[in-house]
Amino acid sequence: MEKRVTIGLRRGPRLKNIPPVLLLHLTRFDYDIMLGETKVCTRWDYYRTLDLSKYMPDSPPEMTHYTLYSVFVHAGTNTGFGHYYCFIHCSGTWYKFNDETVTHATLFEVFGANFGGYRMNYWGTEVPHSSNAYMLVYLRTSAMETLLKPINTSDIPKHVVETLEKEKEEQARLEREKEEDYLYGRVHFVLPSTIKEDARFLSSRLPPGHTFSPNMTLRVSLEADALTEFEAFLRPRLYPDSPDERVWMWFVSTGKGSDRQLLNALVTPGMKVAEVVGKYQECCVLVTDAKTTQVLNTEGGDESKKVYHLLHHKLYDPLQLKIHVLGSTIVYHDPAHDNVRVTLDKVKPHVRQLVSELPDDSKKLYGHHLAGGGSGKPSSSPAPGSLTTVPLREYPTEELTVTWEFETTTLYTSDNDAIHSGDVLVWQLAIKPEDAEYVFYPDVQSYQRDFVARCLPIELKLDQPPGYPTLLKTRLSADMTYEQLQRYVGRLIGVGDQFDRVRFTRHNPETQLPYFMKGKRKDRPTIEKLLTPASSRYTALSTILYYEYCKYTVTEVEEAHSLQFKLFAPNVRMISKHWILLSREQPLEASTVFAACVSAMQVDFQDEEIFSDTTPTTNAADNSVMDELFGESSPPHSPTTLVNGKAEFPVDNDSRSCIVMNKKHITEVVLGFVQFIQSLNPEEAWEHLRLVDVWQGKVYNVFDRDHPFIFEHGSFEESAEYRVELLPSPIRGIPPADQMLIQVHHFSINRNAASATNGNGVGANNGNTNNNNNINNLNGANNVGPNAAPQYGQNLNANKDKVETHSDPFSLYVNLHELPTDFLGRVATKLELEYAAVQDWKVCLVKNLRVVEMSPDVAMGEQLAAFCDASSFEPNQREPVRIAYIGLDHAPLKRHPKTRTDKALILNDHH
Repeated sequence: MEKRVTIGLRRGPRLKNIPPVLLLHLTRFDYDIMLGETKVCTRWDYYRTLDLSKYMPDSPPEMTHYTLYSVFVHAGTNTGFGHYYCFIHCSGTWYKFNDETVTHATLFEVFGANFGGYRMNYWGTEVPHSSNAYMLVYLRTSAMETLLKPINTSDIPKHVVETLEKEKEEQARLEREKEEDYLYGRVHFVLPSTIKEDARFLSSRLPPGHTFSPNMTLRVSLEADALTEFEAFLRPRLYPDSPDERVWMWFVSTGKGSDRQLLNALVTPGMKVAEVVGKYQECCVLVTDAKTTQVLNTEGGDESKKVYHLLHHKLYDPLQLKIHVLGSTIVYHDPAHDNVRVTLDKVKPHVRQLVSELPDDSKKLYGHHLAGGGSGKPSSSPAPGSLTTVPLREYPTEELTVTWEFETTTLYTSDNDAIHSGDVLVWQLAIKPEDAEYVFYPDVQSYQRDFVARCLPIELKLDQPPGYPTLLKTRLSADMTYEQLQRYVGRLIGVGDQFDRVRFTRHNPETQLPYFMKGKRKDRPTIEKLLTPASSRYTALSTILYYEYCKYTVTEVEEAHSLQFKLFAPNVRMISKHWILLSREQPLEASTVFAACVSAMQVDFQDEEIFSDTTPTTNAADNSVMDELFGESSPPHSPTTLVNGKAEFPVDNDSRSCIVMNKKHITEVVLGFVQFIQSLNPEEAWEHLRLVDVWQGKVYNVFDRDHPFIFEHGSFEESAEYRVELLPSPIRGIPPADQMLIQVHHFSINRNAASATNGNGVGANNGNTNNNNNINNLNGANNVGPNAAPQYGQNLNANKDKVETHSDPFSLYVNLHELPTDFLGRVATKLELEYAAVQDWKVCLVKNLRVVEMSPDVAMGEQLAAFCDASSFEPNQREPVRIAYIGLDHAPLKRHPKTRTDKALILNDHH
């Protein structure tokens, strides 16, 4: 027989050429499936010198010896934020460059302090060093004299020298200007369009935070003639082809008879710049002309006493709960002989025209509640530079009324005997009869008094994971009622006549997600109550509120037993979502609940015409798979079309459709199960189905023919995620005493989170602890208390880190005599996965923070008995953390991130 010889082979890179300046990136970042991009804080040692001769055996020593020159450091535990600084070796000394501060650095600061790794904190927990080197710069030792020699001007590219010289000249100019600033004023010119976007210009000489264009900013001597200097500056920029265009320029000054600052003063001949800019030597000036602003020449009065006054127009829109800035009117009149009402009547056509130029965004958010937050919206804001035309409002024909705004927009009057420059006129169109029920503040006075004075910032989001798309960010009154908010949102999304189907959910500041409990309308009657956090640890009001468009009205939902559930196929894939209401007078028994569920599913499937023209895909082709998954309830194996239609996400304005699984996930098992549901007699459904209460990837309660419906609040818990699925079938050919039904959960251990709890939150409710399987002795093994040391397997969570369940759990009968590898094979069959996809999963026993990996050579029954009492594996526990289950330790099914090692080895052996 030929003798086999094993030859040791090792692979690794060899280096042929290395640059004189060697940059080594330590790759201190990784991707975590749950957390996203994370920083790697593991220890990484580096040294003053680096000898690469081992990896370049054919190169001379002077080419392979390097010296550390610089270390780049990131301080922080997250890749998204932190602080950067560096160390540089210069003239025999290390220096630390930290922003504008340069200091000497010790060797420990350069090396040991930046290696990374972990340390023990005061409580004995490992925490990472937050300051870590992430890039090293090495210089070839033999070339350092050349690389670090002084640089002559001739060595610098000409364009770089020229740029530096220009920067010096600019810096010198700015310093001279700063020295002479007391002699100059700065004027920012704005156009009427700017005021429409920012109403603060109507009462502020210089709105804080506003950025002005340098091209429209003039630095001018305080003693210069304002009108002459301003026109000389503006005409080449704004009126190059119209040198004779009449221009009026206005600035903010104190209004007549009050201390209020108003945009009312006209720049006139002979006025000095100092009079315009005031004591702060800086202000804004509004530039108007006959093309951008209405000019009204009134009749009557003494022509020699006529003056120009500037009126500003706003529009109060009670439907949008908003005041729009429309524009301005220049009135040339004799104030002593002016008829106010006649003047306003002449202004009205111009105001109507300004209203018709406002964008019509009333339908912008229509359909936001459909298909992920907006597939149905007919219009949206165009992208910059696009040719999309924003629809404008129609020319209004309704009656116009006007009020004067006084004293910082808090006082209004509809009766004024004179017009003054700077007056702000607030117009309002008469409310149409069909809009009356959506108007909560009928006039600007009530709007300011009851709405603006009690405004809270709020971001309305669609309650649809994972993105939770934003409907809008706005400010709404804290006293706005639940119904008013329903009407407001209903009108925005285009379902005003069905506003009572809009329901709201509070934001949870702890999870940054919707709160799992749906608040009742009577308990949260106002926006202030809706924004109040559920936890007493948070005192500040939230700024986020979630909405959903329900199948039923909120009134119907709150007066009935409301059950939202998902239909799951035997391969643990969600098929569809459904919603039923049961009368409060009807007892919650298995026969009635499942009859209603099946009836609703049959109607939904028929209405949506799903699963047509679908070729099923499956990883298990023979009928034995169907028998394994369905057991005695196995439906016919034919994958033929069930009903007419197609599998997709249906969209309708009533939101009554069920959401159907992705077409690519439709397998023979799924088609067969849907056919089984469609052919099932609703009155017999309770004998085949069960209702499972799932929360964050963990089964808490099970309701079926053997487990009665018991609820703490006498109805279904809206915090639960209910699933309707087929009753698990026992393993054929195995005696009942030798098998046991157990919950199977996918989980992972979060090594970075210290935990004192399970981390899965509190499930829906408790109930029954009946055990209907003959497993009291678990194949004769003596049960051991949950705190006893495990007899088999390895403890995977000695540090009691947080155990996080994920993906979709399921229940499966366990053959007490089978090995964990055999059990894992049946798991793969149930999930319709190849065994290769699950072979690396760890089969564990989990209870709270106790995690024990099952021994592959010991029967399942022995290990279950040694782990804890059999009753702990039952659902419906009074304390959810006491539930024990079989855990599959692996990353979430959709993505498996690549692992990374703490060290990198370069091998260069000749074997």
